Amino acid sequence: MKKIIAVLLLCILSMLSTAIAAEKKVELKESISFTKESLEQKTKEQIKHSILGPCLASKTGEIFFFGRNKINKKLRWHIYDPFKKKITKEGTCPFTDFDKFAISTNGSNALVYSKYPGKLWILDTSKNKWKAVYSNPAQNKKGLAISPISSFSFFSDTNAYSYLDKWNTGHYVQDVVITDISVNPFSMTNVYTQNNLIEQTGKTLVKNKDDLKKLMTTYIRTTDADNCLCVITNRPQITDKGFVNYIFLVNRNGDVKKIHGCSKVIRPLDLSSDSSKCIFGTTSQQGDGDVYFVLNDKKRKIAENIHPLSGKIFKDGRIWFYAQKGNEFNIYLFKNNNLQKVLTLAKPYPIAFMENINKLLVIKDNKRADYYELIK
Repeated sequence: MKKIIAVLLLCILSMLSTAIAAEKKVELKESISFTKESLEQKTKEQIKHSILGPCLASKTGEIFFFGRNKINKKLRWHIYDPFKKKITKEGTCPFTDFDKFAISTNGSNALVYSKYPGKLWILDTSKNKWKAVYSNPAQNKKGLAISPISSFSFFSDTNAYSYLDKWNTGHYVQDVVITDISVNPFSMTNVYTQNNLIEQTGKTLVKNKDDLKKLMTTYIRTTDADNCLCVITNRPQITDKGFVNYIFLVNRNGDVKKIHGCSKVIRPLDLSSDSSKCIFGTTSQQGDGDVYFVLNDKKRKIAENIHPLSGKIFKDGRIWFYAQKGNEFNIYLFKNNNLQKVLTLAKPYPIAFMENINKLLVIKDNKRADYYELIK
């Protein structure tokens, strides 16, 4: 009997070693880098904004940024192709300064909220053509307003989303609205409101309608206009556990799925375009946390004892995420139920995951960016 058990153990170990060997190690090799100073030399202008920010065209890897001419002090826009190592598009601006901006996934369009004047603009980068499309409500007028927390994020070549304040006639905030913005032709469509999300999801958490007032949204993540991941926080009065957090998948038809609940902070990292897959992280007050992958409502923990920072789900099934473990800042790849650490960074640099799976952008110190190539 002992011999039979020993033989079985050897077979199992042999099978495991074969499976491990079959999974090729993935490495990232630095391929291209550039600095804020090198861009300034190419444009012969002072860079108005650091290369940190929502400036990456995720399909092409191009960088969109602003510079101020050193002679006439006028603001200009630029697109830099790091693979060609040159400025490919540029032009003037019909405003003197800007507050926030984003570039479409293919680099063909940009959204810019300007200062002096305060307006939302669309830039057709191929035609170097600006179009003013929206201004905040005038005095004594109600409507949607672009606020200091209203960031813009493109999820396609022509569509972006933002968080806009709903103002009354006195310009007091009544609600926060997740808005789908189309650039061609321009339109703004209200998809979700913070109050509705609380009401929809709160029905699964509280029985008394008055208790809905104790709930609040802390994180919202969407990669298209049809679905979003939202975190609802509830502070029970009868326990000493503090805040209890829940993450939900909600679609614009009002369907609600509760995915997870815990006393840790929950951060949505990414959601697939068809909403069948999502990735989120949890973090305790001590800074440690876990990363979860959800596929067709089935939840699985894929990493633990780390602090998740960002993540990306790709169409070919791969999942990248970035997390802190102790004093290390690591980039992980999860594929075919296998988790690999592929890159360790010395500092918590911002990471941009390109839709081309073979490239990864690491932005360093607000001044330098390195492109890494995936070595299979």
